[in-house]
Amino acid sequence: MSQTASMTSRRRVRWFVVGGVALAIGGAAVALGSKHTVAPRAVLSRAELQDATSFPFSDYDRLLRRFVDAEGRGLVDYRGLRREREGLDRMLAFVAQAGPSSRPELYPTENHRKAFFIAAYNASVWRNVIDRAPRNDIGAVRLSFFYSTRYVIDGAEINLKDIEDQRVRAAFHDARVHFALNCASSGCPRLPNEAFTPERLDAQLDREARRFCNEARNVRVDPAARRVVLSQIFEWYAQDFVETERSRGRADGDRITFINRYRAEGDQIPRGYTVDFVDYDWTLNAQRANGETPSS
Repeated sequence: MSQTASMTSRRRVRWFVVGGVALAIGGAAVALGSKHTVAPRAVLSRAELQDATSFPFSDYDRLLRRFVDAEGRGLVDYRGLRREREGLDRMLAFVAQAGPSSRPELYPTENHRKAFFIAAYNASVWRNVIDRAPRNDIGAVRLSFFYSTRYVIDGAEINLKDIEDQRVRAAFHDARVHFALNCASSGCPRLPNEAFTPERLDAQLDREARRFCNEARNVRVDPAARRVVLSQIFEWYAQDFVETERSRGRADGDRITFINRYRAEGDQIPRGYTVDFVDYDWTLNAQRANGETPSS
């Protein structure tokens, strides 16, 4: 959900630019940032690995039901997760040791592999949040969060940005995954409190695409001004939506035809509307009491 190197570079500039002068600084920071690999906190025994017959989607499902709100807001109880992290650490041990490269027999279909990397990304994001000092947004630590910090995924050391770009987008060419990957920010698609599983994956991705494309915070249509305001996800990954639509037979497909695919007939965005983008909200997607600042 694949872009060229130049498009990836442009996304990095958008993430770190704060005025014209910061553009060059941001590019240098990506290249020169201090990288480090976070070792798994748990290790599966040889017997556990030999006995494994599938990825533990049911265990991950229980984690999501325990720590993500049931009201559909996608808010996470990071404080509770930090106190009770053993289940997450065990799941990430499996991610580190038994992925599609090291145990290909556990991932016989594309949906098995896709569901694995969605889980690996989202679970690594959770660890990234709870390993840090409590904070209320991701924006101030974007370089470290997405680029400098690496995790062991399927035996390889890799950062979150490269999981997204190399293991998911370049591998599957499915723009719907943008609505399944959750970077712990309020601008993200809402995290469901259930695991994405191989057997249900296509229906789940369609459901999340439909939800995202019908939320006013992500797609706001102004007929009087002939204008639509979109989430920056549709700006950063515009080519992914083009590729997905054209793979579905739409030679003229783009992000608007993609969005319209998931909107009702009476809510279609007309061709020719001006497209603008709302600034991304990097506030942490944390559960909180009324009036409390969101924090991990």
